[in-house]
Amino acid sequence: MITRSSSRRTFIAKPRQALLAFLSKLAILIFVSLLWVSPADAQTGTSVDPFTHTSQAAYVTTSGRYTFNLGNGAFQADVDVAEGGAWILIGQYFHKGGTNPNLTVLAAGADFPVRSTAPLGTDEGAITAKWGHAGNAAMAQFTGDVELRFYGVTSGHGRIIHFKTPEGSDYVKTGVGNFAAIKTNFTALSGHTSLLPASRNNGFSNKGNSALTNFPFYRGGADHWGIKGNNSRWEVDDYPNNGSRDTQHQIWARTTSLVDNSDTPSNYHQAAHSILGGTQIGVAVDADSGSIASANANGDGADDDGVTL
Repeated sequence: MITRSSSRRTFIAKPRQALLAFLSKLAILIFVSLLWVSPADAQTGTSVDPFTHTSQAAYVTTSGRYTFNLGNGAFQADVDVAEGGAWILIGQYFHKGGTNPNLTVLAAGADFPVRSTAPLGTDEGAITAKWGHAGNAAMAQFTGDVELRFYGVTSGHGRIIHFKTPEGSDYVKTGVGNFAAIKTNFTALSGHTSLLPASRNNGFSNKGNSALTNFPFYRGGADHWGIKGNNSRWEVDDYPNNGSRDTQHQIWARTTSLVDNSDTPSNYHQAAHSILGGTQIGVAVDADSGSIASANANGDGADDDGVTL
C-alpha cells in the first residue's frame, strides 16, 4: 500500500509540475512578443506606419525624413545613416553673423528640424522647419541610453567640431546634470579638427531645456560651444564673446540600447535564442516522447518542461 500510494503521488505530481513549467515558458514567450520587435515585423517609418521606438532608426538604410510616434503623437525627423547610422537630428541652428534670433525649444511630439545643407552664412532664423532643438521632454522620448553627436563650423576659423559621446544622456532628458566627463569620453568623427571637447575645462550645469545650447562644454576664454549662449553668444570652438560670426550647429542623437531581435525565431522550430537571463526559446518545447519534468527549462532541445506535444 505504501508503495502504491507513493507511486500515485508521483504520477499526480508530474503533470502538475509539467503544467507549471509549460505556463512559465508560455508567459515568457508572451512577454517577449509584446516587447521585442524583429526587423521583419518592424514599422517602416512612414506616415501610415510610423516608428514606435527611437531604436528603430537603426533599420534605416537611406538617409531622409521619417515618421515616429513615441506616444505623444506622430512627428517627423531626419535620420542619418552616416557615422554608424541611426542618428536622429534633434537640433539645428544655421545662424547669420550679426543677428541674434531666439531659439526654439521643441516639445515631445513636435517635428524635429528638417536637415539643412545651406552654405555657411545662410540665415535660417526665420525658417521654422529648420530651426530649433529638442527640449527635455522631447529627449525623454528616447528610452534607454542615448549617444549624442555634435557638429559645428564657424566663419571665424577653419576647424570643425564633429564627435560623438555617451555623456549627457540623462542630462538632456531631465535638464539636471552636466557634460563634465566629455573631455575624455568622446570619439572623433569624420572631419573633426576642433580643440573641443578635448580642451574642455568647464561647462554649465542644470540648464534645463538649454542643456544642449547654453555652454555645455568649453575652455574658458578660448574654445566654446554656444548657441545663443548667455543670451547673445554664437560660438564654435572659439571665443568672439558675441554673435558676430556665421555659425552652424547640428546635434544628433541615437538610442544605444537597441530593441533588436534580428535572430528571434519566427516559430518554435528554429534555432534557440537567448532572451532573459539564460532562458531561451527555440528548437522544441519537447525533444522526446517522455514527460519528465525539469527545472532547467532552457530550450536546449532536451525535454525540459515535462510536456509532450
